[in-house]
Amino acid sequence: MIRWCLPTNIFSNTFACSAFPKVSAYNPFSASIFNSFVPTNFASMPLMRLPIFPSFNFGKLTLSSPSYLSKGASILGQNQNASLWKRLGYSAKKGWELAKKAVSGAVGFIGKCARYVKNAISKAGLGKYEYGNACDMVSIMRRNKNFKEINPNGVDLKKLPAGCVLVYGKGVAGYSKKYGHTEITTGNGKAVSDGVTQNLHRKPTAIFMPTAA
Repeated sequence: MIRWCLPTNIFSNTFACSAFPKVSAYNPFSASIFNSFVPTNFASMPLMRLPIFPSFNFGKLTLSSPSYLSKGASILGQNQNASLWKRLGYSAKKGWELAKKAVSGAVGFIGKCARYVKNAISKAGLGKYEYGNACDMVSIMRRNKNFKEINPNGVDLKKLPAGCVLVYGKGVAGYSKKYGHTEITTGNGKAVSDGVTQNLHRKPTAIFMPTAA
């Protein structure tokens, strides 16, 4: 005899099992008779409860904003003046040219800071235009050989020379949680992208200073 087990209630994890009478059937491929078994009355089958397996709740998957490791030359504790910028390799010629292009292209804040900063860099001859949002400027600027990265820790932004590119990651310093922000210093305590930041005081994710080749 063979016992058949079939589900009766998937919500209570119960199955029905029963023995079935033996019947005979003809095998067309031989002259012999073989035994087979077929189910008859499912309603009379006894119930068998299966164990309930534990379920796992992994909660809602959330993606956090990317974090950036501060790199570059540290000027923490140093006197931030023209002498220091010169030792770091700052190029005043490149810096003023970049700041001039940025200021001339400003139209007011319209949510296109990265586009205007990259356009200014391209027009100043300091690098080709690369696609990406403001938060992508960290990797874009690290590939640009015309700039040197400065660690933002301890930097007085108002003392930075003209032409430094400031990059803010997603949600950093109150800027966009989706795109971040980027701008170019003008050398007088301000910075420019699509609009003008009049009072530099928010610590950026990264700083890139134009340097001599």
